[in-house]
Amino acid sequence: MIRLLGFLLIFGIGLAGAAVWYGQMHHLRRALPDNLPVWTAEISDISGLRQGRMTRAEQGILPAISLIWTARTPTAEGLLWDLQLTGEGIDLRVELLLPYWPGKALIRNGSGTVALANLPGSNAEGLVTLTALTGEVTDLFGTAQPRGGLRAEAKGISVDGTRLGAGPITGELDASGVWQAEAALSGGVSAINGRISGALPDAHGVLEVTIADASALPQATRRALSRFGTAQGDGLRLTLPLGLWN
Repeated sequence: MIRLLGFLLIFGIGLAGAAVWYGQMHHLRRALPDNLPVWTAEISDISGLRQGRMTRAEQGILPAISLIWTARTPTAEGLLWDLQLTGEGIDLRVELLLPYWPGKALIRNGSGTVALANLPGSNAEGLVTLTALTGEVTDLFGTAQPRGGLRAEAKGISVDGTRLGAGPITGELDASGVWQAEAALSGGVSAINGRISGALPDAHGVLEVTIADASALPQATRRALSRFGTAQGDGLRLTLPLGLWN
């Protein structure tokens, strides 16, 4: 009898695991029509743990994007997925690792590109290439705390036909939700340093830009920027609030 109960227990666990692994979103929607979080409406009906797609419409200055996930063969470290973030001008990829000991998720091996000219409503050109993206989310079953960092390279950047050049981009998100990204461009009409920062889940941020030699900018551009900035010798410093998403 004990052996039979043990067999039934193992069989039940295996059956439940298979149902979770091979189940799809439409199964959950039928079983729990009124108990799913609002954000799950963006997940396609045929999505499951093995593979799926989540699509978010354009929000604020953020373009419409799709998140696609595909499970890979589990490793000694844990369960592994390939994630791809796509949209107009956006193609980013990263690995998601869930260690067998639950409670934490790791993000690693990020790469991809953002073509500025292809972003909706963009008046900029150039290519941003992601060279590194790592991060982790701790306390998955409590108050999730994400943190991470990125490195990228910007090349051939121009805005409204004004050449701004190329340079490195770095970004960081700390466990408290405070985030920032910085860029330093050179080789264009003037050296430019920019920083955008904010704190999750607030949908607003602050953009700070320092232009070393504002006199090198086209007159119309210089006149427009001067309404929002403060002169610093031949340069100009801008501080602008931004609404990033709805």
